Amino acid sequence: MTSELKPLLERLDRLERRNHQLTFMTLGIGLVLIVMFVSAFSSSKRTVDAERIVVHDNQGRARITLGTPASSGAAVGVGSDEPAIWISDANGIDRTIITTGSVRFADEHGRPVSPTPSVR
Repeated sequence: MTSELKPLLERLDRLERRNHQLTFMTLGIGLVLIVMFVSAFSSSKRTVDAERIVVHDNQGRARITLGTPASSGAAVGVGSDEPAIWISDANGIDRTIITTGSVRFADEHGRPVSPTPSVR
């Protein structure tokens, strides 16, 4: 009789283990959802406060930067406190900078292109 019950006991053991696993997974997912829900409604601040924001490409290179530029590349002649968006090429060289009063372009070496068209 024990040989007849052995497959049933093994199956029951597997089902109990599976039930425990599913219970823990359900509790884990529920906990994650609760944390996400609470954190979504607990933050009343809707402002990002940063000195600059950098968008990187899939290889980790800075491609778009929002902030106040350093005097380099296309940023030559732009005040250090002037807000700007500058776009870099794959080599990290500033190629375009957009400020509140102008759009500046640079060549592949980061030197300003003359004459630099401006928007006023």
